[in-house]
Amino acid sequence: MKFIRTGIDPLDSILMGGFPVGSSTLLYGPSESGKTFISVNAACKLALLGYRTLYIDADKKFDPKLIEQLYPTKCEKIFDKIIIVRPKDFLSLSHILLYLPEFIEDDIKLIVLDTVSTLYRLNRNENKHFYFFEFAEKQIPALISLGVLYEAAVVLASQVEGFNGDIKPVAWNALEPYVKVVLRLERLSLDSRVRVATLEKYFDIKLNAKVFFEMEVNPWVY
Repeated sequence: MKFIRTGIDPLDSILMGGFPVGSSTLLYGPSESGKTFISVNAACKLALLGYRTLYIDADKKFDPKLIEQLYPTKCEKIFDKIIIVRPKDFLSLSHILLYLPEFIEDDIKLIVLDTVSTLYRLNRNENKHFYFFEFAEKQIPALISLGVLYEAAVVLASQVEGFNGDIKPVAWNALEPYVKVVLRLERLSLDSRVRVATLEKYFDIKLNAKVFFEMEVNPWVY
């Protein structure tokens, strides 16, 4: 099996190499738990190896400043390898996925949707008849098919819903059939840069393996 490294050693270790190619990984957790940070790190890692990332920025939180902090002398090379699209709703995302195969090339090795929960909540609030299952049955497999076609890893990010001990990804019942790897992210404390990653699912195996990592990492050396 091939993997796309996150560039964060503890995560690559617990993921047994990184994000699996041709499959989907779900990163979920509350705000500022590290979902975007991990995804951007992986995109930077790929860019410096000469490959591109398709970054679907539904949250509109992709911040070039993070890349500038990590790679102040290599920003242009990295930015050139990250394709950012910002759908305003599920219809826009559907159009993007429909026509993407006509425009992207074989050097796409990572596809990120950050976050799927943003579009879900927007449509749920605006349309009481909206059913996320219908979206999941069509669009999530379409994303995974692109991953298979381009030998890319697919990463879905989601926020959480629930309370007390019953915390789950937003719209988990709709997403569950399509995700092969599930990684829960949490902050160690409000004033700490340390995050906790829990591997809950790895293909057909349910787990509860934990690692710790820092939100700030040193740039990789090439």
